[in-house]
Amino acid sequence: MELQRVKNVASRIAFPLIDVTDGITYFTGTAWGALTNAALTAYYSDAGADWTVFNPVLTGTPTEIGTLGEWKLLLSADELNHDQILIKLKADEILEQTILINTTANVSHWNGTAVATPHVAGVPRVNERGLYSGTSGGGTASTILLENGNAPEVDDVINGCMVAIMAGTGAGQSRIITDYDYNGDVSPSTFTASVEPNWTTNPGVDSVYVILPCSRKYLLAAYDAAKTAARAGDAMTLAANAVDTTSIKDGAITADKLGADCITNAKIADAAIAVENIKDAAITAAKLAGDCITNAKIADDAIAAENLATGAITSDALAASAVDEIWDEIQDGTITARVIMKIINALIAGDPTVTDNGDGTATVVWTDEGGSPLFTWTVAATGSRITT
Repeated sequence: MELQRVKNVASRIAFPLIDVTDGITYFTGTAWGALTNAALTAYYSDAGADWTVFNPVLTGTPTEIGTLGEWKLLLSADELNHDQILIKLKADEILEQTILINTTANVSHWNGTAVATPHVAGVPRVNERGLYSGTSGGGTASTILLENGNAPEVDDVINGCMVAIMAGTGAGQSRIITDYDYNGDVSPSTFTASVEPNWTTNPGVDSVYVILPCSRKYLLAAYDAAKTAARAGDAMTLAANAVDTTSIKDGAITADKLGADCITNAKIADAAIAVENIKDAAITAAKLAGDCITNAKIADDAIAAENLATGAITSDALAASAVDEIWDEIQDGTITARVIMKIINALIAGDPTVTDNGDGTATVVWTDEGGSPLFTWTVAATGSRITT
């Protein structure tokens, strides 16, 4: 980043530190001295000469402003007594940050009579590469009143920007604007910026301020809010092949993240799910909830002979009692394939032996050629089978 300061005048600079874990989030919560391998190196240049390292190093230490991830550093008048100053900040927890400070004045506009002392209300203003600059109308512990003509006339447009007091009461302080309120319904109009954290010294009517561009933290928050709003509806459309198995992490799609009826027959194209698209062991018993496949969920003719590959159903794929249960559906009662085979053998062998049990039932026994029973039925007087 590049800043403008007045030569040979002590001043604080403000800057963000970026967390190395994602390269986006502002780094907060750890003092500079507690960072791993923290190093601050500074260089200066005058009249276009090559860079010279500060020796000794800068006297100030980077300090976080509140808990917002914005940091500040105090530079002495001697340290700013050069045309350009280059500062590099490094630590294992942050991305390397480079700050260039120019001290050659760049007057952006006049407001009053030019005098020798800069940064005073009513005299030339030095361009701090900011969005707005002006003289405050005062403020409270958490606000600053901006100047009519040097502040926006739309609510909230500078939320997330930094306001720095360059001269006058409270000079050297910088804060994040958390809310901006423009009131044009009163006379004169008011331009109030709320800040965090509170001022150490409240702004006065002689405080010269500059509004610096929005911090990345607030822009990211707005971006995240927009993404959330988009995902709440049907605003997201994906191109063909935009999502594949390599772009979806394990656990990224779970039952609790899918809305009711988000996957239906109508939303699945014909042949969208084919054998070649399903990996081995992709569907296992452990991944299927109880009753996830029921008669009611299978359409008529959903399973037809032409839909079953050769060898799809083998003896290894059937439980020991599977065939018996099929026979039981064919013949009401508890008849099994084994019993059917016994009946066939018995009929081939000859007539059965019938014994009256004296209780209204009779026992029918079929034997083989050697006289050994093949199977036995107990029947009622009506001829209906009771047991086998």
